[in-house]
Amino acid sequence: MQPEYAYKWNFAQQQLTNEENSVEARLDYAPVRFLRFSGNVGSLQKGSGISSERQVAQVQLLRTFFPDVSYRLENVDSRTPFSRSNWIRRNLLVARNIFKFTPRYEYTVEDRTVASATDGNVTGFMFAENKIGLDASRLLGIDWGVHVQFRKDYLYNPRVSGQRLEQATSRTYQLQGLLHPGGSLRGRFSFAFRDKDYTDFFQQLPADSIVI
Repeated sequence: MQPEYAYKWNFAQQQLTNEENSVEARLDYAPVRFLRFSGNVGSLQKGSGISSERQVAQVQLLRTFFPDVSYRLENVDSRTPFSRSNWIRRNLLVARNIFKFTPRYEYTVEDRTVASATDGNVTGFMFAENKIGLDASRLLGIDWGVHVQFRKDYLYNPRVSGQRLEQATSRTYQLQGLLHPGGSLRGRFSFAFRDKDYTDFFQQLPADSIVI
């Protein structure tokens, strides 16, 4: 299977060559039944001056009287002769199974910067996303999922180091269903509505600004 270089290793497709040298290692530790720690480290070489290092740490609290909790932190640092990029990802998931119902909350933040090797300009993006949902199993013969998502997107201003401009605010509402595979009739449906607002982003920009 071809690796997903863009997301896993923080490489653009045009930066890739046929040469590759990679090393990865993973460690899991469960001191008690309901607690699990895991980690993953790796490095990838894609020719002269093109390299990436990746670290992942995760902790899970499972099957207790409290909700299941999972927290994941991932950092990917890549270099090319022209730029250096750092991509940090954080994810928190809280869920609880109550009979046929599973309420859940998920919080995701991703922050990616790209620093030019020639002029030092920094571009990139960041987003923060909150998602709440309720899953229902075998209700009227259907597995249901109702989700509401609120997200803010930002872009880094290449003219002002470290400044993030709020690009857009999104709200997504989704209803999906899966007819249970054990029945004689099978199928899947999904309805989604998304509202994305760029108004504040354009109001922040001076008339002569160019944001990449």
